[in-house]
Amino acid sequence: MTIKLLTNRIKEVFLGLIIFEALSFWLWYFPGWSNLFFLLIVLAAFVISLYSLEWGIYLILAELFIGSHGHAIDLYLGSYHLALRIGLFVVVFVAMLYHLYQKRDLHLLAAVNKKWLSLLIVMLLIGIVQGVLRNGLSNTFFDANGYLFLLLLPAFYLVFNPKFLINVFRLLLIAVNWLMIKTYLLLFAFSHDLSWLDLSILYRWIRDQRFGEITHVSNNFYRIFMQSQLYGAVAIILILVVIYFWSKNNIKIKDQWYLYCSLLMSVALVLASFSRSYWVGLLLTLFIVFLILLIKGYLNWKRLLITLSIFALTIGLSIILLFTWTSSWHGGQLTSRALELTESAVSSRQAQLIPLKNAILQAPNFGSGFGHEVTYQSSDPRIKNEQNPTGLYTTSAFEWGYLDIMLKIGIFGLLAYLAAIYTIYLKNANLGQNKVKIDPLKLGFAYSIILLCVINIFSPYLNHPLGIGLLLINFYHEP
Repeated sequence: MTIKLLTNRIKEVFLGLIIFEALSFWLWYFPGWSNLFFLLIVLAAFVISLYSLEWGIYLILAELFIGSHGHAIDLYLGSYHLALRIGLFVVVFVAMLYHLYQKRDLHLLAAVNKKWLSLLIVMLLIGIVQGVLRNGLSNTFFDANGYLFLLLLPAFYLVFNPKFLINVFRLLLIAVNWLMIKTYLLLFAFSHDLSWLDLSILYRWIRDQRFGEITHVSNNFYRIFMQSQLYGAVAIILILVVIYFWSKNNIKIKDQWYLYCSLLMSVALVLASFSRSYWVGLLLTLFIVFLILLIKGYLNWKRLLITLSIFALTIGLSIILLFTWTSSWHGGQLTSRALELTESAVSSRQAQLIPLKNAILQAPNFGSGFGHEVTYQSSDPRIKNEQNPTGLYTTSAFEWGYLDIMLKIGIFGLLAYLAAIYTIYLKNANLGQNKVKIDPLKLGFAYSIILLCVINIFSPYLNHPLGIGLLLINFYHEP
């Protein structure tokens, strides 16, 4: 099987992402135009999805890959801001219903109706009902709305294009490469304190549209973290699997170089995030994949050495790039300081453990429903300050991903979710007996589920469209 990464559409898609980001900034700066463009974009997405549901899915994924919390463009309804992600979800969902009606094929729905997925949906419905009864409609909706993306599962099953995964891979690489450029442009602007640029405006745009966080580390060095950088880690797993399994005869020279450059940019992106969750997730996932290949008898030491050498080289180049780009030469000191800044998040996680455990034990089997709040005492300076000297904080959102799920839908809900994830993983992870027919992309996306599950220990993604979107990609129906 051959792979072609560089196509004529790459420039168009890349330019489209740049225009989208520029439009996001302009509409944030001039919010009076935001509602109009929001409606125009959503209407265009609806028309495109009616014509081709597959293209509607690509629009959804493109927004996920770069949009973090989905508020790049908002619809202002009084004090409430409706995210573009919700708008895209609604129109693609409606288009999906239209395509299902056109096909009138109940076998499609039966195929989607897997045992564990059905049980998960039942547990989620129980969590929603309990949430509404105990915690109120508003709290329940804002806590559970991320799971709405599971309703798009039939849409991915309706995709009968054998090139779907390669198209998603191309889109992912373009998005991650753009995200790296955006991250390093922000890093350069803040690290060099550009006098001709109002950095406060950039900071507020990133913060208000919930793209991520910009944190001062030391001297002229800043940490740029965005939730969508998760897909930089996903891209690393995918590219390494492709490099390991695909021989050079299957990839043209220019595509090979594009792959290597994309790996470098993905590593540089994840490095700049200074996210321990991503770093630990990558290391553990690579170790687990190594064990899988070893146990299954697919370990080729020569290929492994080549793949790891390329990976190590990109890590070295990324470290050099990061510190030369910011003119920060005390790498060890900066890394230490950056990791110190993440201690606040670590302390918050530790502070959540006992209160979460006690709350879970109150309703261990079926949970307390979505929107259930827990109060804990935090030493995080973002919480414990002059306005809140005690550090007491009440929330329904928690850093411990699996504990958050158990709190809302209980141990039975968590087990159903994990079983459903394992079912989806097995769909693409079966190596089989024929080494020639292995599809590295299917395998890479399957292994990215392992990455997602590891990261979810420390950072909640399985209850968020960013993580659920990755699961849906793996569920597509191969013709």
